[in-house]
Amino acid sequence: MKRSFFTTIKVLTAAFIFLGWNSLTLAQYKIMPLGDSITRGMGGDEPYTGYRDDLDNLLSNEGVNFDFVGSQTDGDPGVFDVDHEGHGGWRADQILDSLDSWLDTYNPQFVLLHIGTNDISDDQSNESTINEIESIVDKIYNKNNDNKILLCSLIPRKDSKDGITTELNELIKDLYYQKRDLGYKIYYVGQNEVFKANDNWATDYMIDDVHPNDTGYNVMAQVYFDVLMSAINESGQVVSDNFNRSQLGITWAADPEYQIVANELSNTSTTSSWEFLATYIAQTNPNEVTIRWSTNADTTGINEGGIALMLDAPSADASGYLIFKTLDGKEGLWRIVNGEPAGEITDEDGLLPFPSPGDVYKVVLSTDADGHHFDCYINGEFDARLTDPDKEQGNGPRLYAGIMLKGGLNNNVDYFDVRSDGDATPPDKVVDLSVEAVTASSVTLGWTAPGDDGSTGRASSYDIRYSTSPITEANFTDATEAIGEPFPSAPGTLESFVVTGLEASTTYYFALKTADEVPNWSELSNVPQATTIAATEITDDFNRPGPELGPDWVADPEYQIVSNELANTSTVEDWDFLAVYKVRKNPSEVSFRWGNEANEDGIEQGGLALMLDDTSTTANGYLVWMRPKVNRISLFTIINGEAEQGELLDYLEYTLSDPVAGDTFKVVLSSDATGHHFDCYVNDQFYGRVSDPDKLQGNAEALYAGVMLHGNRA
Repeated sequence: MKRSFFTTIKVLTAAFIFLGWNSLTLAQYKIMPLGDSITRGMGGDEPYTGYRDDLDNLLSNEGVNFDFVGSQTDGDPGVFDVDHEGHGGWRADQILDSLDSWLDTYNPQFVLLHIGTNDISDDQSNESTINEIESIVDKIYNKNNDNKILLCSLIPRKDSKDGITTELNELIKDLYYQKRDLGYKIYYVGQNEVFKANDNWATDYMIDDVHPNDTGYNVMAQVYFDVLMSAINESGQVVSDNFNRSQLGITWAADPEYQIVANELSNTSTTSSWEFLATYIAQTNPNEVTIRWSTNADTTGINEGGIALMLDAPSADASGYLIFKTLDGKEGLWRIVNGEPAGEITDEDGLLPFPSPGDVYKVVLSTDADGHHFDCYINGEFDARLTDPDKEQGNGPRLYAGIMLKGGLNNNVDYFDVRSDGDATPPDKVVDLSVEAVTASSVTLGWTAPGDDGSTGRASSYDIRYSTSPITEANFTDATEAIGEPFPSAPGTLESFVVTGLEASTTYYFALKTADEVPNWSELSNVPQATTIAATEITDDFNRPGPELGPDWVADPEYQIVSNELANTSTVEDWDFLAVYKVRKNPSEVSFRWGNEANEDGIEQGGLALMLDDTSTTANGYLVWMRPKVNRISLFTIINGEAEQGELLDYLEYTLSDPVAGDTFKVVLSSDATGHHFDCYVNDQFYGRVSDPDKLQGNAEALYAGVMLHGNRA
């Protein structure tokens, strides 16, 4: 449905004079609200209006000539433009299937896309959902490269799947930056961020688990409006906010002195004071913040204005950092406390001249063990790095950026832009790392899983290290990395992991860090210590006459001692031969040394029998054996004493040298929630790990080890 706003045309005898013409009415903009029941407006009384009636009102009051388009109609057409493309219960793939037809029929110039809620409700993986959302974005772009796409973060949910929503929103934000960098006219709409800027969003904005109430829909409309006005009035560059509208709006939490004047952000106060903060709340955890000074600003004003970073709240009273360039050529780093500057932390001489009106000023943030770092750029050229080694501010899970301008000066800002590629929030520090069990060669650790962003979302990896001396941030990477760290579980889950390959009677220190997908690394965990128990090593060197193995072994008769070595004397080419060492129960480490006459064919066809459930030649368990001809170590099950009745469970391809006669093959055994694990070594050099995640064998109270050699081999 078309909405038009007419202006006065006064006709004189010889010329046309256009009076009071608003540039926004020169063209009519086709806008397609696209999505699911949230776009339709479900959750309230029928007829459904959702955010659409409020957005219609905002655009109309701004003088925008627009037409909402789509095949669906909900609402009173006498009150607002009711056309839309919101389909209750639809997932992203269903939107994708019908999108070509809608684009051909309605030819929208602006698409407001909020999709993915039902995908989460239907337990579809976020990876599949984001791929479908990307296909939607690509179709809109490929239909017309000038189409402007307003891509929303999903509003939060009140049920247990809000964490999954948070994870999908990170992927949506990553997709936005990816497409923006490729030249798409795409805009990020921080619906989730603005909702969660209100601690009481669940009661104030929601009518059920997934749908907003009238207040929530009004918030959505205001967020859409602020971004849509930037898109309608873009001047060749996609930025977070170009201030091309009449009101600052809901995407900012600012002191009232901040107003939009002539499409620029202005501190309209006549008081010569720094006590004015404007915080952008529609995007969290930015790691790059950019402003462009007005072409009408002056040197005095630019000297008294800067970027506010790592703000701890979506508020004009937030605490964080202020960075600005001064006339003496220095970049200054100040702390902000409760919305006001509270003392300088440091300054550095810049490499570049003082910025001029119209120049672009950018700060890129990073954090590591040495502090919070701020790299300052003017018109894309590096100027200086500022560092707060004490990390006084900016340590919360949700941080914001904004602008701080001193009052009473000519220091307007033409545009503001933020980036948060991947994200800048690390997982929480693990504080409860503990030792749960100790053997002669292993230590079992336990801890509570942190999140991806602080305590929210699922992290991507652990780095677990151990050392015989205390571990600190400074020497963490010098410590030995454990083998086979588990993939992080959902936040709050109790984790368990066995560190293997340790020496007996030795004190070890343990620590871990957690990474997200960027990766942002957490701070170092607490550092527990443990002393491995004394080893009770039992060795059989076969240095006896034979041919019988003796009372310590239960073996098929083909196993004999030949020239002080264990040999399978069978001429039958078969795996149906097992020798079980019954003296030691539940070994944690088992090894053998290939004989002096062993050749490649023989090494290829012999291995260790592990986690055997009986001291008989028909025991069940696992076979771990090396295959130098194909550079593999394989894990098989042994069933009734035969590997041929079992199955291949796992294998690894090694790149180290093949074993030869006289080399020692060792396997260190461990078990945790993720399976039975077998760490393989040749001459104490680690070759890799094979695992049985299903724990098909090795679950008896008493377990044994032995040897399985193929017949008719040397």
